[in-house]
Amino acid sequence: MKINKIPSVFALALGLVTISVGCSKQEPATPPTTQTAPPPNTALDTAQKEAENKAAELKAKADSLVTEVTRTADAVKPPEPIAPPALPVTPPASPSPAQGILQRVQALVAEQKYPEALSALSELSNVSLTTEQQSLITRLKTEISTAMAAKAGNDGLKSVGGLLKK
Repeated sequence: MKINKIPSVFALALGLVTISVGCSKQEPATPPTTQTAPPPNTALDTAQKEAENKAAELKAKADSLVTEVTRTADAVKPPEPIAPPALPVTPPASPSPAQGILQRVQALVAEQKYPEALSALSELSNVSLTTEQQSLITRLKTEISTAMAAKAGNDGLKSVGGLLKK
């Protein structure tokens, strides 16, 4: 029986060798398959297209609203400003007689004609005066009396000085 086993062992050994040689044999590499772009995500594309369409609709609606508001604003004009009622035109008030006399008195004081200024002030005794005019008369009378006293003092000194020289 020993002989009967030899061929089967030999066949078994040959099979193992074949398998081991077959396993170590490298197969030629298959060419890599070209990767195609992944199929488009249709849900994402659909959502994006819907958003773009909605944005376009909203923009068109906004444009139409702007046009409508502009048209309405142009149609509604602001009311014309109401002018205040015109005041009756009155000629400028002519200076009162007292004002004319006061101006004349001031001019006489400036020219140092004090007696004439005092006589002009006496004309104002029967004229109604404002408080401003009354205060001006008081100031002018004080100025005239001070100036006349100073002039009288100077004239007195001149006359005394003239007596002493002779």
